[in-house]
Amino acid sequence: MNANRYEINTLLDFLKVPTERLAACLIEFESFLVICRAALETGKVKNATFEWIDDGEDNIHVQITSKPLGEVVGEKDLKGLVPDAESTED
Repeated sequence: MNANRYEINTLLDFLKVPTERLAACLIEFESFLVICRAALETGKVKNATFEWIDDGEDNIHVQITSKPLGEVVGEKDLKGLVPDAESTED
């Protein structure tokens, strides 16, 4: 599958995400924030970029990597958090 990638550095970057996929993106962003907060507390991370990969799968892989060393300072796999299209339609 050729997944779309969205790099989120500012709130305006969320406007790049298609409206019908925004709910899934925000659920994954929340997971990113939880991991990022823990990584920031280690002192190894000063800044972070959220890259969302819209692969259409019901799983989330969050990884925080320190730059420039590339050391993974936080990582988590989650499943079952992304709503399907039917549950988000009214």
